[in-house]
Amino acid sequence: IGPNCAHPAPIHCANPFWHIMHVIHQWSLLVALLLYTVLGAGAQQQIDAKVYAKIFEVNKPAWARLAALIKENTPKGASVIDIGAGPGEPTTTMAKLLETHTFALTDSQVRMIENAKRRAAGLNNVEFHVASAEDLSAFPTASFDAATACYVLMFVNLDKSLKEMARVLKPGGVAFVTVWTGMPFYEMTVEALKELYSTQGFKGSVPALGVNPLSLSTTQFGVSSVETGISDMADINFKIKATEEITYDFHFGDQQTTCDATLVLGAPFAAIATEYGKSESELKAAFCAILESKITAHAEWKRPDGTFSIGKGVANLYTLEKAKDNSHEL
Repeated sequence: IGPNCAHPAPIHCANPFWHIMHVIHQWSLLVALLLYTVLGAGAQQQIDAKVYAKIFEVNKPAWARLAALIKENTPKGASVIDIGAGPGEPTTTMAKLLETHTFALTDSQVRMIENAKRRAAGLNNVEFHVASAEDLSAFPTASFDAATACYVLMFVNLDKSLKEMARVLKPGGVAFVTVWTGMPFYEMTVEALKELYSTQGFKGSVPALGVNPLSLSTTQFGVSSVETGISDMADINFKIKATEEITYDFHFGDQQTTCDATLVLGAPFAAIATEYGKSESELKAAFCAILESKITAHAEWKRPDGTFSIGKGVANLYTLEKAKDNSHEL
C-alpha cells in the first residue's frame, strides 16, 4: 500500500503521492476497527476511538444472552467457534463465564484479531484464527459442538456462511446467530440524510448509506432472511430450532457523540460536498441538527441524565441445529 513513513523517512516519503497513500493506509486500519462494531462491515468514515468504543459496547446484552445459551445447551468442555468476533466479542464474555469450554475466535481482519487478543488477555481457553465466515477451511468438518455469529450474517454471503457454519459443526451441534430486525439508529440516519437533501435543495437521488444492518430483516431495507438461507440449503440438514427476540437501548451519550456514531453507517458526506460545492463540515453540522431534532422529538427516549438514546435495537436470535444423522456429507 505504500511505505511506512513513521520510521526514518526514505527519500520517497517526501513524494506527495506516497504521503497520500500512507494516510489512506492509516485510515484503512481505523476502518478495520469498525467493521464489527454494532453493525458489522462496510463503514467508510473516520470515527473517534471513544465513539467507536461506545458503539461496540452497546451490544453487551447480546453477548450475555449468547453466553447464557452456550452454557445452557452445551456440556462442560465443549468446543465453540465464534464466527466474526471482531475485537473479541462475544468470545471474551463466553470464555470468562465458561472456563472449561474452549473457544476458537475468528475474524477475517488481522487487525481485529490483534485487538481481540488484547481484550481476551489472560484467558487460557481461547485460540485466535484469521478466517472469514464464508471460508472456514482452516477447520475440519464436524470439529465444534457449537457456533456463534453475533451480527455477522447481514454483511457476508449468507449461503456460503451458513454452509460453512453447518460443515464445521458436529452432528447434533447448535449455532446461535443474531440478526438485526429493527434499528432506529439506522432508520433515523436515512431519514435525516433525506431531509438534509430536501432542506439544502439538492437534486437527484439521495445516496444509500455504505452499511445496511437491516439487510436480513422484513423491513424495506431487507434483501433476504435467515429463513430463506436455511430453506435454500436443500442438501444440508440444518434447521431453525428456535427464535427469540432481543432488544436494548442504543445510547451513546450526548447528541454530538450520537451523531458522530452514525458516521459508521457510511454516509458519503465528502462526495455530497464535492458534488454540490458545499463544505463537508457544514453539511455534517446541518445533518446533526436534523438528527437531533428527530431524536429529541421522542420523549420516551430521554434518560434521567438528560441525554437521549436513539431508540432500541431489535434483533432475532436464532438457534440453529445440525441433524444428528451424520450421513449428510457437508
